[in-house]
Amino acid sequence: MKVFLNGIYSRSESLIKATIDFERKRIKEEEVIKRYEEDYKNIFQIQEGLEYISDGLLNWDDLLRPFSEIFEGIKVNGLKRYFETNFFYRVLYFEKKIKINENKIEGWIEKYFKIKDNSKRLLILPSPLLFKEFSEEIELNKICDLMIEICDIIISKRKGIFFFEDPVIVRRKIEKEEKNILKNFYKNLYKKGYEIIVQTYFGKVRGILNFLFSLPLRGIGIDFLRNNIDEIKKWDEEKILVAGCIDCENSYIEKKRDLQNFINNLKDIAKEIYLSGNCDFLFLPKKIADEKFNLLKKIK
Repeated sequence: MKVFLNGIYSRSESLIKATIDFERKRIKEEEVIKRYEEDYKNIFQIQEGLEYISDGLLNWDDLLRPFSEIFEGIKVNGLKRYFETNFFYRVLYFEKKIKINENKIEGWIEKYFKIKDNSKRLLILPSPLLFKEFSEEIELNKICDLMIEICDIIISKRKGIFFFEDPVIVRRKIEKEEKNILKNFYKNLYKKGYEIIVQTYFGKVRGILNFLFSLPLRGIGIDFLRNNIDEIKKWDEEKILVAGCIDCENSYIEKKRDLQNFINNLKDIAKEIYLSGNCDFLFLPKKIADEKFNLLKKIK
């Protein structure tokens, strides 16, 4: 059984305190960097032995804000609640002329994609639909064009598998035009030889699963807090099943026996299964996140 550390991971209390203290000019930047290094060390330790490695996106405030640093013609404009959580995303406001600032690419990659010498790396990004959900004055097709440019830049510096987070696709009706745009987006990435996983969460997958099967994806993630096994029994065996079976919205620690029984019921559905959180671990205190993730690694 294999495991993904998906999404933005929880920060330690010492790192959270250090970032607040730095913003209020109580400590120097060197102290914050030290705390980040400690958290990065921990994030790599808990993934020791895994096939694919994530840096935990520890310095990502949310999945969109880093892009405001590399796009010209974009402003950060207010807050919007991140679905039914207690977290908020900054909304990105796009002006008419948008382009990537090439002078900032090297520093941007170094800042937000920490793992350098590892081709088995998770490159976690917002899906085009998630990007659109928290953006203003930009159409979905334009977002897809920009994301393809970004993917080309990232993959030229950091080899790995693209892992798109997409709660939107299971939460509302996706119109035919949107499906065509998304299909072209993923086909274009596939033609470039990129491996792609789309992780869905916060909603039921039943109404969109056949569309996801039609896309050239390496794998699909399912939030099993909101979906049951019966809904995915007709699985496309050519695709990885990313089983979001750890509750990242609740501090209750699952019982290993219950998880093992659940996985035993999955094993005949897909040829290849990766276990993950049902969504980002960010919503949990770090101590709880570590305990849940370590439990995930013990499932056989």
